[in-house]
Amino acid sequence: MPDPADYTLSTAPWAVLLAAGKGSRLAEAAGGPKQFLETDGVPLFWRSVRTFAKTPRLAGIVFVFPPGQLDEARERCLALNRQEPAGLAFRFAAGGQRRQDSVRQGLAQVPAGARFVLVHDAARPFFTPALAKRILDRLEQGCAAVIPGIPVTDTIKRLDKDGMVAETPPRQELCAVQTPQGFARRELAEAHRAWFEANGLAFTYDTNQFKHDLYILEVLSTCKRKIAVLEAAMREGATTKQQARVVKTYRLYETKVGT
Repeated sequence: MPDPADYTLSTAPWAVLLAAGKGSRLAEAAGGPKQFLETDGVPLFWRSVRTFAKTPRLAGIVFVFPPGQLDEARERCLALNRQEPAGLAFRFAAGGQRRQDSVRQGLAQVPAGARFVLVHDAARPFFTPALAKRILDRLEQGCAAVIPGIPVTDTIKRLDKDGMVAETPPRQELCAVQTPQGFARRELAEAHRAWFEANGLAFTYDTNQFKHDLYILEVLSTCKRKIAVLEAAMREGATTKQQARVVKTYRLYETKVGT
């Protein structure tokens, strides 16, 4: 692991890896949050670490874990890093009640010198170093926020308050937002602070704040294949016998996913 003195004042980008979610849709079937599901002897969140380890220019990762599992998860990370050195600095933070709270907690641990930050959901392990690099490249070219997106193929309906169809937006104007999402660190931290102090409302992704603050959003097209394949593989429940099936599905998909 790099010497802390090397990165405290460095401008190199960092990643905030969000692994504090409850994963309520699959937690009961999997026996716990999806990001902690074991595949090939490592938790799912470690797949993202492997990808970040291959991302040029990245200096470190802030892991955001559930408060009640922070110590245990930290020790697991450090043990995995001894077995499989990532070559990145590690910091840790306890997550909050909402995703935005977890992001804010993670941002607080990112070195003040870092110019950019990648915010990524640990339950989405199928991104590639090439995608992360493209996002960082766009940030360095002057964008304040860059999000990867998958073109929408389904017909989407906007409903009114009574549940009646009010509009059918053109699919070419829509995309499904993914992670990692890239930001200028200082601007993201300020947007979190200002948004929370102004109204304290909940939002799903950090780009919601940038939209209201008129920052540039650039959508990068990723592959059209679903990256929620692991959820589909787990729908019947994560019994011991089904673990092999999940791992096999993961490996098959991992060889097909694009950049």
